[in-house]
Amino acid sequence: MARKKLVPVDPGIGTKDQKEVIQPQELDHPMLRDWVPEKNQIFMEFRDKEVIADFSRIFGEHFKELETFKIVKKHFIDRMADVVFHINYFVSYYDMDKQYFTALMTIKYLVDSNPG
Repeated sequence: MARKKLVPVDPGIGTKDQKEVIQPQELDHPMLRDWVPEKNQIFMEFRDKEVIADFSRIFGEHFKELETFKIVKKHFIDRMADVVFHINYFVSYYDMDKQYFTALMTIKYLVDSNPG
């Protein structure tokens, strides 16, 4: 019986130039994995199957009905703390104009005012 010839998965391994990784020497914000939010960086909180968005701090008015998002599916409940953490990070460092909350509040209003 003929023997199979073993061929490496990447025949050019060891001969390729290594890729140059470019990273800034210093970031102007912490990496997500190292970030511990301060009180002023928490725009959304997850409590008791509800996500509370702090629209009043951003827009200056209190919108109780629009600030509360009820989470009912277990799949989403299990992941929501992580989702809210990522949203707070994004808003703190990348969304300087708080456009995310403007869009979120608009969508929440449209969904809540047009049931069915």
